[in-house]
Amino acid sequence: MAARREVYFILEEHNHNEKTRTISAYEAFIVRQKLTPKRRLAARRSLLPLIVAAAAMLVLCWAAVYHGTTEQTVRVSVNGEAVGVVAEQAEAETMVEDVLRQYGAEFGFPVQSKDEITYETLRIRIEDRVPLTQAGLTAAITPYVDGYALAIGEQVIFKVASLEVLDEVLQAYTDHYTQAGDSKTVESAEIQDSYAKLAMELPPQEVVSKEDALNRLLQGGGEVVNHTVTAGESLWIIARKNNTTVEEILQANEGLTEDSMIHPGQTLNLNEERPFLTVVAKGVSVQEEVIPYTVVTREDNGVTPGGSVIRQAGVTGVKNVTYAFVEKNGRTIEKEVIEEKVVSEPVDQIVARGPAVIAVSVVASRGSGNVSGIGWPLSGNITSYFGGGRRHTGIDIDGYTGQPFYAAGAGTVSAAGWMGSYGYCILVDHGDGVSTRYAHASQLLVRAGDKVTKGQNIGLVGSTGRSTGSHLHFEIIINGGAVNPLNYL
Repeated sequence: MAARREVYFILEEHNHNEKTRTISAYEAFIVRQKLTPKRRLAARRSLLPLIVAAAAMLVLCWAAVYHGTTEQTVRVSVNGEAVGVVAEQAEAETMVEDVLRQYGAEFGFPVQSKDEITYETLRIRIEDRVPLTQAGLTAAITPYVDGYALAIGEQVIFKVASLEVLDEVLQAYTDHYTQAGDSKTVESAEIQDSYAKLAMELPPQEVVSKEDALNRLLQGGGEVVNHTVTAGESLWIIARKNNTTVEEILQANEGLTEDSMIHPGQTLNLNEERPFLTVVAKGVSVQEEVIPYTVVTREDNGVTPGGSVIRQAGVTGVKNVTYAFVEKNGRTIEKEVIEEKVVSEPVDQIVARGPAVIAVSVVASRGSGNVSGIGWPLSGNITSYFGGGRRHTGIDIDGYTGQPFYAAGAGTVSAAGWMGSYGYCILVDHGDGVSTRYAHASQLLVRAGDKVTKGQNIGLVGSTGRSTGSHLHFEIIINGGAVNPLNYL
């Protein structure tokens, strides 16, 4: 026992001063003491608990230090790039959902992400910890939407968030041109042109709202066309012929102003609008129309010779006409009468005339030709302009048979009656060499020598003489020569 204690003493001394030589010192002691193998084995076994205890203590110390300086986390990566760490994966997944929800709130429709988002559980040093933030995650994620585009030919007109929105835009576009009402029933409406609905993964920034998509479709496309000026044309006439405005013509032609002189043969640029899609609608409409009254003239010896008196004022009748129609983008291209119902019959206008023979015409005045105060005799579209290849001496204003027309200015009726290709026609002398002509009337309400005031009803629209349809041919004549009425109205 004394020898064993001596061995322990020697080993402790060697372990304290020089650990690396513990075994050799022990072996040296064994040699010096000439211990038997049995005693050698006993000595080694007695040292083992000390070694195990020392190792366990060392492990415990290391574990305490390691756990005190690190923590368990989940690292979040987007497309292979680490964004930050969180304590639990569920927390990160919630943050991803919040990011997509915020994107959806910003753009007004649900968005998705095709980014590869991975979650890796690991323990890291506390000092190396980079927390995952909403801002960092938002910057890393790229949103997209499963949207749709409307394509016409090779041109994409707009992009929207869903097929449902695209269909709503097309329906709204169709409804825009097929406005039904109490007097109009639309039986069918469809888009005539070809188009395509393209499914696309779209960046949210490229998606437009339903309202913006509809406005883009209604705006249509456009192209620049050339117009060659003909004799007698003005900017105003050119604008009316081409369904545009003088302002739009000026914008399309650099350097051109309202005061610019244009001449025959000159080429002007016109911006021609064209719809992207054509809506064809068919249906039935009911329109209230006027039935013109008849003017009955009776000789009356009680009336001053050459004079006339209206014994009974004429009253126009009313009828409801049912039409079957075909429209393209709201414009009627076909119209057929199905039924007519008279609401009220017209009342004849009875005119008593004196017995004297009335001159057919009165010599027109001559003068400076100063035209002022001339107004429109009839409200309607111009169907034929002054001049042109057939040297039209006036303008034709669209109207319907029996529609009243009016004196363009105060004056004296210099002629009234049948005038060949003019049909029933009226000439009014306004003095100072200025006269106006009203042709193709169905009825005349004045006669030569009558004084008329501006705006007085002097006749009814018709299609007499050389005429292709109901309208009023209107002229302004200065000292016997016809001029362009549009320069004076």
